[in-house]
Amino acid sequence: MPPAPRATEPGCLRFGQGGEGAEQGPGRPLVLGDTVAEVAAGIERLGVTRGGRSPVVGTRVLASGKLDGIPADWIPALRDLSGIEAVLIEADGAARLPLKAPAAYEPVLPESATLVIAMCGLDAQWVPLDEEHVHRASLLADLLDLEPGRPIPPTP
Repeated sequence: MPPAPRATEPGCLRFGQGGEGAEQGPGRPLVLGDTVAEVAAGIERLGVTRGGRSPVVGTRVLASGKLDGIPADWIPALRDLSGIEAVLIEADGAARLPLKAPAAYEPVLPESATLVIAMCGLDAQWVPLDEEHVHRASLLADLLDLEPGRPIPPTP
């Protein structure tokens, strides 16, 4: 296995080594690049996984600490790299809330998606259907035919 890339090498950083938004503990390898070729080279330098921890990929870390994702057209090239079993993409966020209603244009899914899993936080059960607990609460109330402000049951 090749040596681990240093954080100063182009295309590779260690995610979780401090900094706003970084994960605690030893972290996952983070591969950043401006092109799919740079990201692919970073993944290959890592040996795909190191210590059973798959890399996280993106184009840059934003000032907010969030990761700027990759363009959808990079996904097939990364998926086809040797040793890659799956590419997981977060298609849509919920503004750090446990539940959201999608807008008409959401979720934005890459054409290469083969499996889509809808998720929500378990802590969304029995909380009030309001903007403090649900992203786009009024839209969700309409979609689920629930009264705004009422507790959200596990199965409406």
